[in-house]
Amino acid sequence: MPDVATNQPPNRLRFSYSYVVGYVVYGVDVPKTVKGPYFTVSIVDAKSSKQTEVYKSPVLDTYDYDTCAKFGGWGNPAIKGDGCYSKPVPVDVAVSTHSTEFYVLFKFFNKDRNMHLNEDGMKLEIGVPC
Repeated sequence: MPDVATNQPPNRLRFSYSYVVGYVVYGVDVPKTVKGPYFTVSIVDAKSSKQTEVYKSPVLDTYDYDTCAKFGGWGNPAIKGDGCYSKPVPVDVAVSTHSTEFYVLFKFFNKDRNMHLNEDGMKLEIGVPC
């Protein structure tokens, strides 16, 4: 995310995300040895590049592209819950940094499966003390 400058260091980060995993035709038979993806979110001081991790997602393995809409596809948007993406996952975390010039960094760890994070409707917000 782009650089942000605030009068005071942020104290909260809020956003939501939807995801889908897979892109390999395991179907419902994903081997137990296959590791699912996850991602982290950090606040990075724009001057020093110091990263402060503020969020780590759980392993993302429940919304599978391989089984959605008969082995690939995006489902029928007219049918609620038929799409491939998860429902929005809300995140609201405390942030501890001294930086007033920073950016938000997302790092993805695909492990044995690919993932896609749908940023539509993410509503990323930074909270600063009053």
